Amino acid sequence: MLFSIIVPCYNSKNFIRDCIDSILVQNFNDFEVILIDDGSTDGTDKILDEYAKNNLCIHVYHFENAGVSYSRRRGILLASGEYLIFVDSDDSINPNLLSNLYNAIIN
Repeated sequence: MLFSIIVPCYNSKNFIRDCIDSILVQNFNDFEVILIDDGSTDGTDKILDEYAKNNLCIHVYHFENAGVSYSRRRGILLASGEYLIFVDSDDSINPNLLSNLYNAIIN
């Protein structure tokens, strides 16, 4: 696995789908998505589980709320990629991000 994309999530139901969708349309396929549910109470957890059921590259982990920094550290421990990318749950990424990073790495 080349890239692990770590997304801490807390009560993100209004925007998490846009975030995950932007990751899944990457034009580079050697990546995993680590979704860390940090004790969401608004249904975010169900959305994350739904995505994981339909996408083998997505791994969801549920924890009690501990904050975004702790969620990122958990993601680091769970990641198997050679390179780590952090994306906030209310962000989206360019579909060329991973291929551009890969090209920069090999050059």
